Amino acid sequence: MKNINNKTSWAVALGCAALITLNGCGKQESTSSEAGDAKTVPSFSLAWSEYPSWSVFGVADVTGIINGKKGELGPVEEKWGVDIELKEAEYDPCLAMYGAGQCDAVCITNMDILSPAIGRPGVMVLPTSTSFGADACLVTADIKSVEDLKGKKVFGLEKSVSEYCFVRNIELLGQAEVAFRVCWTVRDFVFKFPRPMVVMGVVNTTPDSFSDGGHFLDTDMATDHGLRLADEGAESIDIGGEST
Repeated sequence: MKNINNKTSWAVALGCAALITLNGCGKQESTSSEAGDAKTVPSFSLAWSEYPSWSVFGVADVTGIINGKKGELGPVEEKWGVDIELKEAEYDPCLAMYGAGQCDAVCITNMDILSPAIGRPGVMVLPTSTSFGADACLVTADIKSVEDLKGKKVFGLEKSVSEYCFVRNIELLGQAEVAFRVCWTVRDFVFKFPRPMVVMGVVNTTPDSFSDGGHFLDTDMATDHGLRLADEGAESIDIGGEST
């Protein structure tokens, strides 16, 4: 039986471990207490991935401090009257889940905070983990220095803290990114660098675009245009949704 001090410490840890973006509690769920009495509590879903600051949620679930299954409450959930549903996934899918409205909150780095849900109102809370010393490039045993990475494939998530950390550290060492074979991934696609050229297609969906304003306001027309650009060789599509 866990003592009250341990429970209190874990409750504080859960509240201070990560940077979380949240949209608010979701549905009201009916759960059963140990006595068998049905009661209604708000449910709250959190998408998280393995990371030093965020793994606390998985540990709390495994040790029984909370119950990450929907509709089942652990002692901390019973105390505060909320059903916490944990959704563990890789980092990129977690951001996608939040952006698609499939969870109420997501563990995310402050650098990526604007990317997952531009059109979804959210609140950033608990920016306590500075990641100082926690970010790393994992390598095989034969890699002894940054110089040894030249000619090797380096994989990372594009336009995220992964890309920034790698490129910035290369710059601080007086190196150039083009000297490394970097493979940046976006969802299921991989872009390999260095390379001679990347073709990007543009679909403007605003009426006041200076180039093709008003041509693709219809959703079907915009979709067809994007698919046509892909057929003609575009490897990525930039969708203009708001004029600046």
